[in-house]
Amino acid sequence: MQHIRRLLECEEKQPGGHSEATRRWAMLFEQGWLRAARMTSKEGREEEAARSLLSKLTGQLDALEEVSQELRELELAACIRRMAAVARRSGLLSVQLRCVPAHYYNLTLEERSLLLGAPSIHHL
Repeated sequence: MQHIRRLLECEEKQPGGHSEATRRWAMLFEQGWLRAARMTSKEGREEEAARSLLSKLTGQLDALEEVSQELRELELAACIRRMAAVARRSGLLSVQLRCVPAHYYNLTLEERSLLLGAPSIHHL
């Protein structure tokens, strides 16, 4: 904008002063410059707000993942307690619980025995 002011000052020194076209051009240029500055600051504020929101959401997502993991662990512990109680009521003296892949029940008894490290299919 200093360039515009300098241009206008130079024209003032010329005989006849500013031309109407120069004044209009200078006014439009200054208005455009100010509008661009407002848009830039608005975009900057919006970008900063988006970054802040993203940071908050990331923090909340991390906290949610921690709670979710704790819940899975509690559910697993409760399941193990229930299974141990069933085993005791059934008269079993020893029980080992293992996590298995989703396709476990599609395997043959021999494959299940190998997967679990059982001495035979009769120990399953």
